[in-house]
This record gives sequence, C-alpha cells and structure tokens, in this order.
Amino acid sequence: MQIDNKKYWGCPSCDLLVKKKVIAYGQKASCPRCKKTLSKPIENSIEKTLALTAGALILFFPAIFMYLMTLKLLGQMQQQSIFNSIVAIFNGGYSVIALVLFLTCILVPFLKISILFYVSLGLYNKWLLPFVHASFRIYHSIDEWAMLEIYMLGILVSVVKLHSVAELDFNLGILLFVVYLLLSLSSSAFLDEELYWDILEFRSEVDRRKKLRWKRGANDE
Repeated sequence: MQIDNKKYWGCPSCDLLVKKKVIAYGQKASCPRCKKTLSKPIENSIEKTLALTAGALILFFPAIFMYLMTLKLLGQMQQQSIFNSIVAIFNGGYSVIALVLFLTCILVPFLKISILFYVSLGLYNKWLLPFVHASFRIYHSIDEWAMLEIYMLGILVSVVKLHSVAELDFNLGILLFVVYLLLSLSSSAFLDEELYWDILEFRSEVDRRKKLRWKRGANDE
C-alpha cells in the first residue's frame, strides 16, 4: 500500500501516520502517541533563513582563519585560529584527528550553510535551481556532522583551565566566531522544512508539466 505523503505526516520517532491539518503560525502539530513535533510553521521562514545564511557565509572564513585568542605565558606569546589549530594537530602527528576536525569544523559547516543559502535563494526568487532537491537531501545528511558548537565548548574549557596560569587576550576572531555560530544556529531554528519540501515538490511538478506540454507541442509540429 502506497501512502500519500502529501496527506499524512510520518512521525520520525515512532513511525505513526498522522493526517495532516492546517497549522497556524506559533502553533505546532504533535504525534498523539509519542508527542514528537510533526509540524511547526514558521512565519517568513524563507526570508529569515536566507538572511541568516547570507550573514553566516560572510563571516565564515574570517571566523575560521582569524586569531581567536592570544596566550601569554612565561614571556612567550602564541596566537591561534581554528585553521591554525588543525594544522598544528596535523603537524604533531595526529593526522586522523586533524582530518576529523577539518571535516566537522570547516568542510561540513561550510557545505551546510552554503546549501541552505542556495536552496533558500532559489525559493525566495522563485527559481528552480539545478540539483536543488539533491542539495537539500545532502543538507539533511550532513546536518549532524557540523560540530563547531563542540569546538566552542572546547574553547570555553581551555579558557577556564588556562586563566589562572596564563594571560589570555581575546581577539576579533572570537567575536566573529560567536556571531557566526549564532547566525548558523538561528538559520536552522527558522528553517521550516515542511514548507521547503512542499514548495520544491510543487515547483518540480509545474516544471515537469511544462516540459510535457513543450514535448507534445514539438511532436505535433
């Protein structure tokens, strides 16, 4: 039996099928069995997500390459950025750890925010961009691999441990990094996935029908 996903929600937690209904902004639909949120419409989701991802893309490379902190200990001074830290770990012989950090702290976060910006830009301008469906699927596949938030926790732990034995100065990079994290997290929070998929499917169906009409017209000629 084939289930029409346009008429039912599938609970991601307990797999219960729940008939869709209209949900107003500020409200949410929950699974009657496990209370998992099934739908939570967000007003102006596309515009908010587009603006937040654009800001995050602008700040991404400065946040990665600019120095976060300056450490002064016993007359020695050292500055580190996220990229320099990964390079130092690699040069120290921990190539596997450096590769994991590069993937989870640089490559995946950049792909994630870029894809979301790409999809949002297409929806906002009513464009059916190439590979947009595949791009949005990739976004969902890599969403859990972006771990810059964990890196931020590591920075906070380091600050607490080193504050009593060394002099720490915060640089502009740490501010840009925090702002980038806030923009990235906010873009995920304002993303209305159901709305995105509904619009993408509608646009695809319209585009498919246009191509069919064009082929029929060409064949008639």
